[in-house]
Amino acid sequence: MTSPMKIRFANLLRAGLCALSGAVTSVTVAQESGEAPGTAALTIAEFQKTAEQWVKKPTRVGGTVTGFWGSAFFLESPSGAMFVFNDQRKGYMRIGDAVEVSGLAVTGGMTAHLRAEEVRVLGPGVPPVARFITIPEALSGKYDARVVRLRGRVASAKPPESSSRTVLLSADATDFTAEFVGDSGSPGWSALLPGQPVEATGILSVRGAGDSSPVPFRLLLRSHRDIASTGPQPWWMPPRFYRVLMLAALVLGAGLFWGVTLRRQVRAQAEKIRDRYAREKAVEERYRGLFESANDLILTHDLSGQITSLNPAGERLLGWRAEEIVGRNLAEFLAREERETRGGIIAPGPTATSGNGVVFQLDLLTRDGRNLPVEISSWTETRDGQPVGRQAICRDLSERRTAEAERARLDRKLQESQKLESLGILAGGVAHDFNNLLTSILGNASLAQMEAPADSPILPCLQQIEVASERAAGLCQQMLAYSGQGRFVVMRADLSAIIRENTELLRASIHRNIVFDIRLAENLPTTIADVTQMRQMLMNLVVNAGEAIGDQAGTITIATGVRQATRAELSHAHLSPELPEGEYVMLEVSDTGGGIDEAIRDKIFDPFFTTKFTGRGLGLAAVLGIVRGHRGAIYVTSKLGAGSSFRVLLPSSGAPSLQTEFPFQSASGSAGLILVVDDEEPVRISTRRMLEALGYEVVTAGDGLAAVAQVRQRGARLSAVILDLTMPQMDGAETFREMRLLQPDLRVVLMSGFAEPQAMARFAGQGLTGFLQKPFNSNQLGDKLTEALESALVA
Repeated sequence: MTSPMKIRFANLLRAGLCALSGAVTSVTVAQESGEAPGTAALTIAEFQKTAEQWVKKPTRVGGTVTGFWGSAFFLESPSGAMFVFNDQRKGYMRIGDAVEVSGLAVTGGMTAHLRAEEVRVLGPGVPPVARFITIPEALSGKYDARVVRLRGRVASAKPPESSSRTVLLSADATDFTAEFVGDSGSPGWSALLPGQPVEATGILSVRGAGDSSPVPFRLLLRSHRDIASTGPQPWWMPPRFYRVLMLAALVLGAGLFWGVTLRRQVRAQAEKIRDRYAREKAVEERYRGLFESANDLILTHDLSGQITSLNPAGERLLGWRAEEIVGRNLAEFLAREERETRGGIIAPGPTATSGNGVVFQLDLLTRDGRNLPVEISSWTETRDGQPVGRQAICRDLSERRTAEAERARLDRKLQESQKLESLGILAGGVAHDFNNLLTSILGNASLAQMEAPADSPILPCLQQIEVASERAAGLCQQMLAYSGQGRFVVMRADLSAIIRENTELLRASIHRNIVFDIRLAENLPTTIADVTQMRQMLMNLVVNAGEAIGDQAGTITIATGVRQATRAELSHAHLSPELPEGEYVMLEVSDTGGGIDEAIRDKIFDPFFTTKFTGRGLGLAAVLGIVRGHRGAIYVTSKLGAGSSFRVLLPSSGAPSLQTEFPFQSASGSAGLILVVDDEEPVRISTRRMLEALGYEVVTAGDGLAAVAQVRQRGARLSAVILDLTMPQMDGAETFREMRLLQPDLRVVLMSGFAEPQAMARFAGQGLTGFLQKPFNSNQLGDKLTEALESALVA
C-alpha cells in the first residue's frame, strides 16, 4: 500500500467508474437472505489483506452501508471500511442496511475497494459508531472511508440560503472541507460564522496523488445534522474587530492631535538642544559606526596602558571578548619579544615629521598563544587640551606576510627551476661534446692496444688512456644524469629490492665505524625507473651520508615506504612544484653527521659545489638530476650537530608511465659494407679504424647530404649505417628519413653523446635498429653492430 497522503479516495472513484463503464453492464440485486453459493463472505479486513487475489476472481464481502456518494456507497464493519462502486443502488439500499457484496477487487488506492456485481440486502445492520479522531490521524489514512468525528473552526462559509453545500473548516493549522452528499431536498445547515467552533460527523475521504483539491482530506456529510456549532464566534472576528479598529483609530487620532500640539509647544526648546548636540552626535555616530564595522582592530587605552575599549574585529583577531580585555594592561597582550620594550601601541613619542600620529609594526599575542603581526596607526587622545590616552588602529599583516613569503618561495622556485634548466642544458651539451672527443680518444686507444704486441712498453700507457677515458665517460654520465637525461632502460622497479641487492656494496663504500640501520617496507609498490640510475642515486646518497659522518662512529638509516603527498608538501620540494599530488614511493637516507649549515643548504645540489677537498661536486647534483628525470621530488632536512636527512619521492607504478619503450624494427640483409656518418672527423676516423680492425669494409660521410648520396650510390651493398644525431645542414633524424626513402630495409644504428632517451625520442616507432652511446671502444662497437645485424637476420 502506498502512503495515505499520496492517494485520494476520489481518485479511486474515478478509476473505478471508468473501469465499470468498460466492464460492468448490470448489477443483480438479491433481497433474499439465503446464503450465496461459493465460499463464506470475507470481512473487510480480510478482503483488504488479500485483495490482490480478487482482482480477476469474484469474492463476497459483508458490512453495513454508511453512506452514498453519487453511484457508489461506503461499507463499514468492525474490521474496517471500504468503498464500493455500484451503478444501481437506489431503491433497494438505505444507510444502516446490512449487505453482502459480490464483485471484483480494485487495487492501487490507499486501501482496496470493490466493483460490485451483486448486492444482497440482508436486513438492518449494526450502525458504526463515529470515532473522534485528530488531524494527524485523519492525515494518516487509517480511517479512510470510515465514519469519524472531527472538531474545528469555520474558516469560511456561505449563508444557509445559498446553494453551496461545502464549508471550509480548519484545525491544527490544517484546512479541510465538510461536503454535504445527502439528498438535495434535505434542509441545509444553520448559519455558520467564520471562526465559530463546530463538530462535524461524516465519512473521511483522504486526498491522493494527482488530486488537484487544495485540501488534504474532506468529510462527506450525510445530513444537515452531521455538522453543529459548539460555541459562539470569537470576539476578534471581523464585525467586532472592525469596531475595535474604529475605536483605536479614534484614540490614535486624538493622540496624534495631542502630539502635534505638544510638539509645537516644545519645538523651540528642542531646536536649541538639537543645535547644541548635533555635531557631537554626528561625530559619535560616525565613530561608533567605524568602530563597530571596521575590519581592523581598534582599541583605546589610557596613559598608563589600561585598555578602555576594543571593537568586534579586535575580539575576532585576538580571540578575547571585549569585557575580558577592558581594564587590563596592554603589555599583557604583547608578544613575548615585544614585552621588554614599552613601544608598541604605547608608542614612541611623535616626531616633527609625524605630528601627533605614528605608524609602526609589532606582534600581538592571541588567546591561543599565536603571534599576530599588525601594522599600527596610533595617535594621542586629548580632552580639553590635555592628553588622556591613545587610540590605535591595528591592521592584520598575517595574509600580507604569508603572501610575501609565498611570493618569495615561488620566486626561489622559479629561479631554481631556471637554474636547473640552464645548467641541465649546459651539462648535457658539455657531456655531448666531451663524449665526441672521448669517442676518438677511447677508440684510438682501443685500436692501438689491438695492434701493439703483447710485450710492447706502450701497452700500459694505452691501458691508462683507456681507463682515464672511461672515467671521463663516467663523469659525462653524471653530468647527463644532472641534466635529467640519464635514464636508459625503464621498468617496474622495487626500491626495497634494489637496496637489499646492493647492501654489501653500500657497506663497502663507507667507513667501518658506521652502522647501517635498514628499514625497508614490505609489499612496497613499484615505480617506473631505470634500475641503474636508482643504484647510482642510492650509492651517491649513502656515500654523501658516510662522508658527513667521517671517521667517527655513526649511523646511516635507509628507509622505504609509501607517502600520500599533498600539493602543499610537493610545492616545498627542491624540484618542480607542479608535480601532481597522490601516492609516491619514498626513499629516505639519514645520517648522524654534523649536519648542513643553512647558509649552504640551497647550494648542495649545484654541480661542482663541494665542501670536500677531493670532491668534484657532482654526487648530489647527479641525484637531483636522476630524481628530476624520473619526475620525482627530493627534500633535505638538516640541523647542525644532529645530522641530515634526504627524502626522495618517486611516482608509484599506479602513476602514468614516465617513459615508454622505443620499438625497434629490424631490417634484413647480411654483413658487409658499413657507412659511418659523423661531422667530427676524429670520430669518423677512429670509428672507421675500429670497424676495419673488426673486419668490416667502411665508407664515411661528414654530413647528412653526403650520407644520403652514399646510400643512393651504394644501394643494396650497404649492410648498415652508423649515424650521428647532431650534424649541420641535415641532422640525424632528417638524414634517417631520406635514407629510408631510398632503401626501406636499411639497418641504422644511432650514435650520440646525448643519453639514449633524449636521442631516441625523435625516432620512436620509425624502425631504428639500435643505439650506440658515445664514447665507445672497439668491443662495444663490434657487439652493438653484431647485435643489429643478427637481429635483422633473425627478423
